[in-house]
Amino acid sequence: MEERLPQLLDKILKNHALIVETFFFEGEYYFRYKTHALSVLFAPNRGDKYGDYSFYMYPRSSGALSSIAQKSMFGDMSELEMISFNSADYPNTVVSKLEELYNLLRQKYSKVDDVFEDILRD
Repeated sequence: MEERLPQLLDKILKNHALIVETFFFEGEYYFRYKTHALSVLFAPNRGDKYGDYSFYMYPRSSGALSSIAQKSMFGDMSELEMISFNSADYPNTVVSKLEELYNLLRQKYSKVDDVFEDILRD
């Protein structure tokens, strides 16, 4: 278990304007925070081993998020290319942060904030 994960999630949630790109594929939101490729998967009913959420880092990946998603889906990534953190390994406070991040990414991906800002601006 990585002890710094709660701090990292807090930082991303507080500075969500630094999420510069999002991509959705198979229940997983891929995103770029600053220059770092990351993703959050929501997959309920995976059991006690993983939990409902997983958070992934792709520290060696600089390509398109769609490419990372495709490689990840087909198991083409080595352990060095993808680091996983599963909600089953963390207390409920971290699970809540993963849920909040997942919902934030859904909102960013849908661009609903852009619609509100555009309409309410005038």
